[in-house]
Amino acid sequence: MNLTEEAKRLKEKLGMKYFPIAYFRMQNKPENCLAFKNDNEGCIMPLIFSAAKGKTTMFGPGQAGWNCGQFYLGYRESIFPGIEYFLSRGPFTREPERLTKNAKLAKKFVDAAKPENLITDYSIFKPVEYLEDNEKPILITLFLNPDQASAVVSLLAFNDPLSERVVTRWGSACSTTVTIPMQYLEEGKEVALWGLFDITVRPKIPKELLTITMPPSLFREICENLDNSFVITERWAKIMKRNES
Repeated sequence: MNLTEEAKRLKEKLGMKYFPIAYFRMQNKPENCLAFKNDNEGCIMPLIFSAAKGKTTMFGPGQAGWNCGQFYLGYRESIFPGIEYFLSRGPFTREPERLTKNAKLAKKFVDAAKPENLITDYSIFKPVEYLEDNEKPILITLFLNPDQASAVVSLLAFNDPLSERVVTRWGSACSTTVTIPMQYLEEGKEVALWGLFDITVRPKIPKELLTITMPPSLFREICENLDNSFVITERWAKIMKRNES
């Protein structure tokens, strides 16, 4: 079964409202995508979420949203001067976010996320089941409610219940969707990363949702285990029933 068919089956078996989405890159600018016309037009996460609702979304040089989105996608070397004060307790020109105890810790986080090499390709987010043969995902992201999240964690543990392949890290929503998962891949680590703990972005996304982002290999694994897992039990059927409304 190919990846697109597996995505359809997972969506059906878990009762997912939103499509699993693929992240990949293209050298040539694609057509007919949702995209910003210019930089600094907004947060990238609502557009990424649009991909989970069935749209293809594109970001690229000069079209990657606010500075933070440009940075976390790999199109910009830094966010803006004083970002460490904005993320912590100030002083800053507007109300600081108070997400870290102090500026030193905030700077350490941002420095760790800094891309080694800026990219010039276009970043695409597209429903997995709509992928063309030449579109190979680097990462796959799921938007899940708590019941579906419990299912995915259980499926990720199905082959190895003692594994530590499900990871939670604090970070901006875009960093936990792209930047940090890419770093794990570059380190040769196959892990699934929870995201959407960014309280600045949460009001832009339905309140019941979190993301989990993983390499295609893990996505295939959870799909392959569906028919031998708890998904075929009456217990799961009861959970599915309460998510129908």
